[in-house]
Amino acid sequence: MKDDIRRIHIMGSIGSEKTTLVRDLFSKMNIPYYELDIVVRIRSQNGDIKRTVAERNEYLRKII
Repeated sequence: MKDDIRRIHIMGSIGSEKTTLVRDLFSKMNIPYYELDIVVRIRSQNGDIKRTVAERNEYLRKII
């Protein structure tokens, strides 16, 4: 089914290496992955910056 969209949602405690697992696994499978933290925050060298509700919603729409 070409148009069949499937998603995997990895859940776990803070610091449980979810991102490392996903990054390694999905790169081997050649499929994109998205960190849900990035939906809420923008990473920067000076620390994370919280997105506005509008920014969050727009970013989430792009992922979905």
